[in-house]
Amino acid sequence: MIDLCGAAPWGRPARSYSGQELQRFEEAIAAYQDADAILTELGDRHREGIGLKNLGLALQELRRFEEAIAAREQAAATFRETNDDHLLSVAQKNLAEDRQLHEEG
Repeated sequence: MIDLCGAAPWGRPARSYSGQELQRFEEAIAAYQDADAILTELGDRHREGIGLKNLGLALQELRRFEEAIAAREQAAATFRETNDDHLLSVAQKNLAEDRQLHEEG
């Protein structure tokens, strides 16, 4: 098992993942990236934002914080554009968490 989180901020428990579980996160990232390309082509901005928010979560779990931050920033911009105040708030909270985890290294 690999410990990916160490001390857990924000009240989240520290997590350890097996190699198989790590592979599932990589598969999820690839799927979210594929979906993003399709939704961008279709012009479905709202669902694109949801996918970017979820992509950020998978990246965060693998401690790829810079990429997670970029995905969450895009998600927040999309929710702002589509006037979804609820998901904008969620994305901003997620973004703050990503930034804190990145700073803590």
